[in-house]
Amino acid sequence: KILASAAPAAIILLTFAAAPLPSKASSSSTPIIACLSHDQCAVGSICEGGRCSNPFATGCLHTMATRKGHTDATTNGVGMNFNFKRRVCNSDDRANSEKGGSSSANCEKPDFPYKEVRISPGNWDSSIVLGLIYQILLSEVFRVPVTIEMGDGKRRQDGSFYDTESRYIYPDQVYPLEQLLEADLVGGDCSLSEKPCGHLLPEAAWDKAAELSENDTTRILPTEPNGVVGEFGFYIPAYTAKRNVDFLSFYGLSGDDSRIKLANTFKEPTTWRDYCEDVDPTNCTDHDDTGISKRYPETTGEKDSYFVPNLYTGHFRVTDSSNCTKNNNTCTGNVIGPPCDWTTYVDSQMYWNDISLTLNGGSNQVNNGYSYSQMTQVWRAANATKSDILMWWWTPDIMVDEYKGATMRSIASHYLNQPRSVTGIMHLSSTL
Repeated sequence: KILASAAPAAIILLTFAAAPLPSKASSSSTPIIACLSHDQCAVGSICEGGRCSNPFATGCLHTMATRKGHTDATTNGVGMNFNFKRRVCNSDDRANSEKGGSSSANCEKPDFPYKEVRISPGNWDSSIVLGLIYQILLSEVFRVPVTIEMGDGKRRQDGSFYDTESRYIYPDQVYPLEQLLEADLVGGDCSLSEKPCGHLLPEAAWDKAAELSENDTTRILPTEPNGVVGEFGFYIPAYTAKRNVDFLSFYGLSGDDSRIKLANTFKEPTTWRDYCEDVDPTNCTDHDDTGISKRYPETTGEKDSYFVPNLYTGHFRVTDSSNCTKNNNTCTGNVIGPPCDWTTYVDSQMYWNDISLTLNGGSNQVNNGYSYSQMTQVWRAANATKSDILMWWWTPDIMVDEYKGATMRSIASHYLNQPRSVTGIMHLSSTL
């Protein structure tokens, strides 16, 4: 049977209604730790070609144990007879060595001829991180070779925890059940397939966990709750809460009396391309005295971005939908929410609670929703420009922890409270 794992779908404390964790995030980007000198990199990392190398390429546990002097079973400090060796090699290491790389020096040949396990994470952070944790445990503790399937079926190192360039990639997939079935077709050996192939899905929300269990019970193991809990809500920056205390309450958002105020406050985010072509008088060809844009965007990824560090701070503007001078009776503010192929009820929550906020400007053509990476960009743009936004988001999540506690930059832990809020419990699932 094929291993399938569904994870964090959990407690949902929604402002207006319970909803499951997202069934889809999106985007594929390659954040790299840039550097100019070795001292700008972490301990054990060096600056090569403007990038910090991965200090854990030989193994997470091996590297940390070596630093602390716990390299054998008598000093490992974990209370068990375990030697922190270098990780075992996988097919990505062999492929890289064949191309003239030296990654094979970072790993050891497996002691037993285990078939390689290929993990198929979804394209959002918690699924990716869980996949990397599984890779560490299997590669270093259980000595089983593990690779990460990025959705294209190609052997590539950049999705691995052990990637020598420390790249962090969003896969081109959500819940790739077809990859599990492909692994079954090739007898569990994904090296025999040229198609996307995987043995394990690290995370699934409760609704998708049920689908996983029912999809093919003869080839996919049933899922079980794993106890992870999460919380959904709508977030505003701390500075927005200070400017408009009314927005911390359902009553300050609801009703036609609040419509014009919401439209004037929550403006639409602008992509870098749209800013240069529709807002900047020189189309970003001359020096921008405002400091918003350093130049015209060069790549498709840059053109569609709402925030690019050190190049584009982001911009929020009034559009036809929020222009109350043109549309006094119908103008609305903008809410930042996901595309409709996520499981979300943003539109219905706004409508039935009489809140004049709508999804506008996102890349999803069906509901104008924003992709995962776009939502994170919009939040960073808002904080860079101190613009007001109201965004649907969840915890636990990396971005919440990143901004938590900052005086003027933290994601406000102010859920939009209202008497009819619903609490729902969702259990995450996993199988072994």
